Amino acid sequence: MADDKVKVNVSMELTVPQALAMKAFFEHWNLLSRRGSSRYVGFFVDGDGDFKPNCEVELPKEISDLMTEELKNMAMVYNGDDAGDKSAPSNVSLRLFDYDTIAWKLMTNK
Repeated sequence: MADDKVKVNVSMELTVPQALAMKAFFEHWNLLSRRGSSRYVGFFVDGDGDFKPNCEVELPKEISDLMTEELKNMAMVYNGDDAGDKSAPSNVSLRLFDYDTIAWKLMTNK
């Protein structure tokens, strides 16, 4: 199951500048993928500004039913809010997500 491919649709309403920035973000993501480069990429979410998209994510039901609090927690591999962490850029909270821990969990639960 961890290697099965599913189609995921994400939709959100954005301003023109936000849409262009998201397009640049995903183009960079695709470039890294084509090159075989492993990098974290991020997008700054300005919660007190006007970037407040309500992202709708459509997954097949059988996949959506797998999402538990445990898997959500496993997806976040770095939380810049952790006490004493001074490595986040300036005073911005940084959160990094990855799928590897979820993949390993799904493979071991076969």
